[in-house]
Amino acid sequence: MANTQSGPVITEMKVIPVSGHDSMLLNIGGAHSAWFTRNLVVLTDSAGHTGVGEVPGGEVILQTLQEAIPRVIGTEVARMNRLVQQVHLGNQSSGFDAFVGGAWTFELRVNAVAALLGQCLGVPVVELLGPGKQRDAVTVLGYLFYVGDRERTDLPYQSGVQGGHDWYHLRHQKALDRAVVVRLAEAALAKRFPDARITVDPNGAWLLDEAIRLCKGMQRILSYAENPCGAEQGYSGREVMAEFRRATGLPVATNMIATN
Repeated sequence: MANTQSGPVITEMKVIPVSGHDSMLLNIGGAHSAWFTRNLVVLTDSAGHTGVGEVPGGEVILQTLQEAIPRVIGTEVARMNRLVQQVHLGNQSSGFDAFVGGAWTFELRVNAVAALLGQCLGVPVVELLGPGKQRDAVTVLGYLFYVGDRERTDLPYQSGVQGGHDWYHLRHQKALDRAVVVRLAEAALAKRFPDARITVDPNGAWLLDEAIRLCKGMQRILSYAENPCGAEQGYSGREVMAEFRRATGLPVATNMIATN
């Protein structure tokens, strides 16, 4: 006998574009502009559950998610993988798939849809992903991303008005010389996040001699240096960073030097 029972189905999908002041705080990407843009995906199912997800902003992704609404409505929450596949396949010929390779349909699954499924099953979302929950806490790295001179543009960057905690003012000020870079690193470590592991990432903008001068002797402040310098004088980025490592004693990491 066929089983005619079914679980909750998705009854409503809203896509809400939002924006605000960009910041590295609790941010997985961006923070290079005055503003961030995101698209919130809000799903409701027939059991009264609500699942919320967040994906990058922009008209292409917004339009693609809106066009997916007819395919999402009426789908059983438990058929999460089929739903994501349908949304992805339905947009392979659109500018969306060329723009981001369809990657953000995955975000739709692991955020909004997984939130619904977790509520239906009575388990947290983490239990639905991969092998399930692996740990109770994660050590977070303090990532120092220095600010240029905001007064050289008319973009509405925050000024960090003084008042309250000094750190909230200091972290918005320009950092264009060694003294300010060191002051910000020391303030972040000693004043704001005394137990944090901290790194700095100049995106390969420093020459080797400059990187050594700025970072030498900072082992008690920096856990490592990310992209401190790049290729120069005929040497590859890997060779130059290896020399930086030998000269400073600091571990290094990169997401750009060793890949170009």
